[in-house]
Amino acid sequence: MKKTEVIPFEKKVPDISEIALELNSDDFQTKKKYNFNSNKESVSIFKPENEEYVNVFLKILSYHLYKPFYNSLKIDPEAYKKYKADLAAFNYSNEPVCWIECLERDYEKIEFICKHMPIEEIILVEISNDIDVYLNELRKKVHYKYHDFISVVNFDPQIAYYIDPQEVVVIKDWYEVYHL
Repeated sequence: MKKTEVIPFEKKVPDISEIALELNSDDFQTKKKYNFNSNKESVSIFKPENEEYVNVFLKILSYHLYKPFYNSLKIDPEAYKKYKADLAAFNYSNEPVCWIECLERDYEKIEFICKHMPIEEIILVEISNDIDVYLNELRKKVHYKYHDFISVVNFDPQIAYYIDPQEVVVIKDWYEVYHL
């Protein structure tokens, strides 16, 4: 079973993003395309109307952290079977090997992915002050035989204000990784 350990890339602290400071409540409800530069690659993320804007930031942070480990990592890939991933990496047979979900609280979905997808790991990305509550719920509501597949990355809730779209940087102090 593969457990990817994330390694921080840089130790510089970026300035607070001007775009994040300019966000207002109307931006949270609208459809919008966001553009980022991550690992010297231009990445666009489309935010549908019903998705929280913080999901966009968690997707780009996840992409930035896990792209070096999974070359085939895609944001919002085509729906695979019953569910659609926020991010997924695929093998040569186009089967998912890594499945990443941001702010996912549907425990049945998480268990279904573990049970029915040929994944090596599922990474759940959160932004929480009290991650222990979520971890305990996961342990209770997802069968223990799938716990080895699951990692949780918890980002500091203030992280969205530090995302610089021109150069995405992730500092180790901004997140913690938990294994069930």
